[in-house]
Amino acid sequence: MQIGELLSGKARKFLILSLECPVNEAVERMAHEGVEAVVVADAGRPVGMFSGPDLLRLLQTKTAEALHRTALGEAMSDQFVVAFPEEEIRPVLAKMLDGGIRQLVVASGDAVLGQLPLCEIVKKMFDILDNEVRHLNDYITDLHEAGMD
Repeated sequence: MQIGELLSGKARKFLILSLECPVNEAVERMAHEGVEAVVVADAGRPVGMFSGPDLLRLLQTKTAEALHRTALGEAMSDQFVVAFPEEEIRPVLAKMLDGGIRQLVVASGDAVLGQLPLCEIVKKMFDILDNEVRHLNDYITDLHEAGMD
């Protein structure tokens, strides 16, 4: 299964904000839109992610008032994974797990098409593996029954 198929399943909200966007504005927009993470972009090209853990890290060194003066470019994580719609789920999931990445950016060229949380990709992978196991069990049962005839 390809990553693009996960995006086509249902409409998902995601936000793209610029490097210069103040952190407090990003947090307000995230709360209003009900999203866990924001794609941070420079001239439309994804350059990072900003999420709750990034906010907590920032609050360890700055006051809440300083969030008005802190840009996303300073607070974001540059550790993220970008996948193309035609990429297969397994290798993308492996990259995310190896890197401790919790949000996937899906893009085509420089255009961001969407964002997928790790839990949704893992759930789909479990569904795929469960289906494969079911087919293998059916195949083994058929072989066993054919050998008894």
